[in-house]
Amino acid sequence: MAASEQQTKPPDTGQQPRRWLPTALVVVASLIALLAVFAIWAQRQLLETDSWVDTSTQLLENEDIRDAVALYLVDELYANVDVEAEIRKQLDHARRYATIAGGPFAADPVQHVDLQNFRD
Repeated sequence: MAASEQQTKPPDTGQQPRRWLPTALVVVASLIALLAVFAIWAQRQLLETDSWVDTSTQLLENEDIRDAVALYLVDELYANVDVEAEIRKQLDHARRYATIAGGPFAADPVQHVDLQNFRD
């Protein structure tokens, strides 16, 4: 039977090394495709600032979007910072400097804050 197994085996024609060629081509093509996709993304997102500026300008002109972004930012600020304590700390600094400076602010500098500047 050893002789019949040798006869059924195809002759060595150098085909063995070529089995890796399709796999290598698929791998190389996949890498090239991945790099091409990344290059296109980078060009459009990182290098073309005009499209970014145009899009963000259009979004910021929309009052609903501005209100939603403002609400989100205020919510995040209050969630991450003790705003009342920060305001109190700044007012304490203002009172200290007002007593040093004297003059009309010596009594209570908070009375002289123009709240009209903080309203729309």
